[in-house]
Amino acid sequence: MRVELERKFWHFLLSTIGLVFLYYLYLSFGQKTTLLVFFILMVVSLLLDFIRIEGNVTLPLYKTVIRDKEKSRLCGLTFGLIAIVIVLAIFDFYMAFTALAMAFYGDMVAALVGKKFGRTSIHNGKTLEGSLAGFVVNCIIGLIFFSFTWAAFVMAGIASIIELYTNHIDDNFSIAVLTCSVIYLLQLI
Repeated sequence: MRVELERKFWHFLLSTIGLVFLYYLYLSFGQKTTLLVFFILMVVSLLLDFIRIEGNVTLPLYKTVIRDKEKSRLCGLTFGLIAIVIVLAIFDFYMAFTALAMAFYGDMVAALVGKKFGRTSIHNGKTLEGSLAGFVVNCIIGLIFFSFTWAAFVMAGIASIIELYTNHIDDNFSIAVLTCSVIYLLQLI
């Protein structure tokens, strides 16, 4: 549990810094500049992963945050940056921001609550207690950015279901991109 808490601390810290920076850039400089900055960050992260994986180089900060399954693939940070670039390029900023916050925080809370208090296993080692905690956090995030519209609860439900069933694809990526995609399609109906 200690290692997971340390990972989640870094996850929380990097997610918060990233989202605050994203919001500030967007409000101060607009979509194009924000997209350019995060595109550059994504490329740097891809290069660091390339060096780490193909060059078999241990990068100091990565020792703390890399899971065993990420040792020979892109790390969660890289997948998160890829997700940011995709959702910023395609979707409304507030929809993208909300989905990213759900991906980063809802997933983190679901994992921590599930590991500490989870009793009822429902899928791939994930628990009902963790999933419900993630859903509550996702609802709060949705209500902050969408007030009391249907989209807040639908986004929270979609993000929570995707988190529950994501096993092989990085959830930083899948939650943000798929949640935005489904909400976008629902708005077209």
